[in-house]
Amino acid sequence: MLAAMNRRRTRRPSAAGPAHMREGSRVSQRVLVVEDEPNIVESLSFLMKREGFDVSIAHDGTTALRIVESELPDLVVLDVMLPRRDGYDV
Repeated sequence: MLAAMNRRRTRRPSAAGPAHMREGSRVSQRVLVVEDEPNIVESLSFLMKREGFDVSIAHDGTTALRIVESELPDLVVLDVMLPRRDGYDV
């Protein structure tokens, strides 16, 4: 099992890269991260930006709904335990 984990860590992305990052592609994938823990927000947004995603952040459910309506993200990473309006309500 450790050997399989090590292989995954050292695997390099294909030369073509993800579709949203290929040369000539102008499509930017929008991601909304809804999380109230600063360390988690920082980690997720760093990793997603590094992969070429356009990342928006909301720290509560009410703000998340406003961002969804205005930006129409392609993906929402949503925490369940949020202030003001929880993830289930969102």
